[in-house]
Amino acid sequence: MKTVSRGTCLPCLLVSLALPFLASGALAQSGADFYAGQKTLTMVVSSSAGGGYDGYGRLFARYMTRYLPGQPVFVVNNMPGAGGVRATNYLYSAAPRDGTVIGIVNRGAPTVPLLLGDSSPVQYDPTKFSWVGNAQRDYGAAAVSKMSPAQSIEEARNVEVVIGASGADGDSALLPRMFNELLGTKFKVISGYTGMTEAIVAMERGEVHGIMANGWGGPTTEAMVRMHRDKTGRIIIQLALDSKPEMTGVPLPMDFVTKEEDRAIIETVLSRMEVGRPFFGPPGIPDERLAVLRAAFDRAAADPELVAEGNRTQFYVNPMSGQESLAVIERITKTPKPILDRIKKMLDATK
Repeated sequence: MKTVSRGTCLPCLLVSLALPFLASGALAQSGADFYAGQKTLTMVVSSSAGGGYDGYGRLFARYMTRYLPGQPVFVVNNMPGAGGVRATNYLYSAAPRDGTVIGIVNRGAPTVPLLLGDSSPVQYDPTKFSWVGNAQRDYGAAAVSKMSPAQSIEEARNVEVVIGASGADGDSALLPRMFNELLGTKFKVISGYTGMTEAIVAMERGEVHGIMANGWGGPTTEAMVRMHRDKTGRIIIQLALDSKPEMTGVPLPMDFVTKEEDRAIIETVLSRMEVGRPFFGPPGIPDERLAVLRAAFDRAAADPELVAEGNRTQFYVNPMSGQESLAVIERITKTPKPILDRIKKMLDATK
């Protein structure tokens, strides 16, 4: 038993002895208390309004509110540009790290520095983000309009096909360059569209011949499926590692390659789609606050009303937790260096 020496302030001693217990209790409550004290939070969306990422962002912003202490409201901040890199860079370098800001960005943006190396316009470590969750384990497709000079991958090997992209470093630009290298196609990438919605409009106007949309769900998918069904265009290749029932009879990238190294490259690039609609915050969000955000995301993703609304609007939900999303990103960052070096070379945005 601790003795009290003469001259010791007994009330002060009692307070000091109680501090560890008070601190641990406050820490346990601090995540919930923090959000209960907030009126608004910010949801950054890396695409323009009306696109797929915007739809998922607004959907989860509304339902996550239900499951956050105090039910603070998310204010959506659209920050399109550079295939999601602009928003990702903001979240990494400039956004507050207190848990008041999270975002949904193009799935390829977090791994741009990994794949492009020194040629990347930004440098951030995707494993350092505060991963909240993933709304959809995704895949995509490449589609061309009826005005395209090629209506198949085989034909695209013989004639130039112009592809509209939402940024020089996003998947919508990286995938056609990969196919040029591995499949011998002649895709010409026109980047700079603020989002895939604008790229689709450009295709419908005849400014470009096609798009490579790396997400199944939302208005981009609707446009491709409608073109394919109405024969005003055609889906020419699945952007997936295994065939999807929605695109029966459409070839896969693996159908065109035989070399193991080429297959490894395609697997690495397309595996990023597994984290198809990623939600994360800046590095350094306190653990107890991140735990609250993750729990709210998981509960929102399981909410029957959200699932029903997602099915009705074609923002399908096939979720992944924050921990699972981080594990996928960590696996991608461990890709063998020779494979990464070749990807960096072939996907160099300066080509």
